[in-house]
Amino acid sequence: MKTTLLIILFIFLPSILLSQNISWERTNGPYGGFITVIYKSSSGKIFASGRGLLYRKDYNENNWTLVLRTNTSSTGTTIVENSQGEIFASFGIGTYSSSNNGDTWELMNSGVTGLLINKLTIDDEDNLYTSALISLTCKIFKSTDNGISWNEIYSYYPAYFDFYDIKAGKNGLILAGGTSPKLLRTINYGQTWNEINYSNLSSIYRILIVSNTEMFATETSKEIWKSIDNGQNWNVISLAPTNQQIRCIKKDTFGNLYLGLNENILYIGWAGYGGIYKSTNGGQSWEENLTYNMTNRQVLSIELLDDNKIWIGTNGKGVQELNTYDTTWYDVNSGMYDMNINSLAFDTTNNLWLCTSRGGIFYSSNYGNTWLERSKGLSPPSGYEMKVASDNSTFLADAYGIYKYDDNNNAWKEKLSPAGEGNDIITCVEIKDNDTLFVGSGNGGIAVSYDNGESWDWNPPLYFRTSKIKVLSDRTVIAAGYSVYRTLDNGISWQFFYSCGNCSEMDLAQTEEGYLLTTCNNTTTHNGYLYLSTDNGQTQVNLTENINNPYLSFIKYYNNDRIIIGTTEEGLFLTTDYGEQWYQLNDGLDNLSIRSLAMNDSGYIFAGTSEGLFRSKYPLVVPVELVSFRCVINDQVINLIWRTATEQNNHGFEIERSFDKKKWNTIGFVKGKGTTTEPQSYSFSENVTDLSNNKIFYRLKQVDFNGSFKYSDVVEVEIGPSTFSLEQNYPNPFNPSTKISWQSPVGSWQTLKIFDVLGNEVVALVNEYREAGKYETEFNAEKLPSGVYYYQLRAGDYVQTKKMLLLK
Repeated sequence: MKTTLLIILFIFLPSILLSQNISWERTNGPYGGFITVIYKSSSGKIFASGRGLLYRKDYNENNWTLVLRTNTSSTGTTIVENSQGEIFASFGIGTYSSSNNGDTWELMNSGVTGLLINKLTIDDEDNLYTSALISLTCKIFKSTDNGISWNEIYSYYPAYFDFYDIKAGKNGLILAGGTSPKLLRTINYGQTWNEINYSNLSSIYRILIVSNTEMFATETSKEIWKSIDNGQNWNVISLAPTNQQIRCIKKDTFGNLYLGLNENILYIGWAGYGGIYKSTNGGQSWEENLTYNMTNRQVLSIELLDDNKIWIGTNGKGVQELNTYDTTWYDVNSGMYDMNINSLAFDTTNNLWLCTSRGGIFYSSNYGNTWLERSKGLSPPSGYEMKVASDNSTFLADAYGIYKYDDNNNAWKEKLSPAGEGNDIITCVEIKDNDTLFVGSGNGGIAVSYDNGESWDWNPPLYFRTSKIKVLSDRTVIAAGYSVYRTLDNGISWQFFYSCGNCSEMDLAQTEEGYLLTTCNNTTTHNGYLYLSTDNGQTQVNLTENINNPYLSFIKYYNNDRIIIGTTEEGLFLTTDYGEQWYQLNDGLDNLSIRSLAMNDSGYIFAGTSEGLFRSKYPLVVPVELVSFRCVINDQVINLIWRTATEQNNHGFEIERSFDKKKWNTIGFVKGKGTTTEPQSYSFSENVTDLSNNKIFYRLKQVDFNGSFKYSDVVEVEIGPSTFSLEQNYPNPFNPSTKISWQSPVGSWQTLKIFDVLGNEVVALVNEYREAGKYETEFNAEKLPSGVYYYQLRAGDYVQTKKMLLLK
């Protein structure tokens, strides 16, 4: 007898099926970064370091090359060079050395453990000195063998003391300063130290030794000190020209190359937004802000490359060059990716906006191949979140307010300031429609605008940090902080909705079915959780247990249950089955701290990281439009049948089989039609007679000619019996009960009866209609005497009898 079972398994559309092997490439910018040190080596190579990164370039090269990644966010603090051309760079985790112009680097920390390295210097005998904070004790170490080993030469343990700078001069002179109101000095290469104290001396921030008869020290209190006697006596020569902290100080030392040219010009960079000031009289007075159009940029480092070019390291823009002849600033940051990409947003014509942490706001009309900066009107040029309305109105949430972009003036205009007490900040923005906007804050509640941002109402009481606001499919709005709140009246009032426990930094999404997805992080355990609720938050299921609950930065939901989460340390994860299986999407990502994600209408995905922007190499629109996939079971042969509406670049389909949805094996391949707009039909058959499993899973792996591939959903097939059979009871002999199993390939009226040796019916265990399948029942003979009994199965024309023995 033959049976046929037809099952329509699934239908899906191409515009939303995401690949599980996404490969990434960097976009062409935007460029910039946090550069604290610029150094020109004796070989002419220029080095620049920032947050755990070290770049290198030749003077005339266009691009910087990343030569060292320390896997830490510690800022590069110092770069020095010995007389043999060996280069040393200090970061918070230690000191690195390179003997081949930065091609390779080695960490040199022997003798210095549990440390936070601050500054590094080298004396005229090639001895290295570093200041470090170890277990709340400030120490100075010395190396006489190019950093191979270090010996402690000074230790100081006051409360909250730390070294800010250390510099070596000639003939054994070394100066060190920090948070304590004193200057440390040695004139015998660190054998003995003396403290220089003045009643009006505060914390020493930067030290510059030009020679043993000319040296400078800057204070956090804005005073500039000078010594002309090998650092023994100091006098205040001037005050900072503006009320800002001095971050770097540099003396023009090009007299060896350019005789008499600019020999007495001293440059100072400011930590606020004042830029660079110049002194032509040895620091007695300061004049002329050299930043010109470089406002709103902190100057963290200065390097004088020749007599008319000044290079500065900034707190977001990377390296910039000033030509003092025409007072023009140029970006020298191509190849620098030290940019926190906090938010991404596409407008209605697929133009991409992004905002960074102090690196600027940028706009691209060609998928990230070129960029235009759009930071005018912002101070500082940064943002937390960007949103674009359907009329292309663009809004930016920054700590200091909500800004709307003015296309006529190419500038941002502030529309809202924080309203909370103390150091309140703006945290997020959401657009409900072209007129209604919602804004979250640190402790001031949620603001609502009903006129496209022109006026606002703050509606308490929501005194918690609002991390995300989301408009749901029913047009209600929810806001997440430490809990989730909901408004049913367009923001006039808010009610508690649900909570995710002791969590913060939450994000929200909603599925096609209306289910709620909530991410939250536990800042104590540093774990993140993705929760799914199908009942408006009353109950929640954690979906990230299978990946050990990584710290999360956001969640994105795409149709057909494609969920992507970003993490702060482990990159991107994709699930298509609500967390049963997760796939990492990190191929090509050299930074796994993911901060933002967006997909345009063409299917390209853009990922913002703590080190720049990445783009998927291929559009993630499925090139093959699979419109149906069905399974037909005929006897013990499974026929998989599928149809496509259109195909593009389709090499074919690999058929994969699994018995547990975890381990998959390829069992066949069906060649595709390449590129076609005509509907196509495909099939694949497998005889499963020899398979013992009753449940089998199948999926299709659609493969492009370029090697990229996409998986279909998983198909579950249950295999029924092909013949009638009655199994021997177990156990046998038995006392007092035993189990009887049988199978039927068709549905029929079935009876299972027990008889004694004389043929008398004892009991009918089954007497009913049953579908095709496998069955088991229990026979209890507790009230029967020992002896031989028979059990008989009748199903249609099928009759089978077996013997069993009851022993008491």
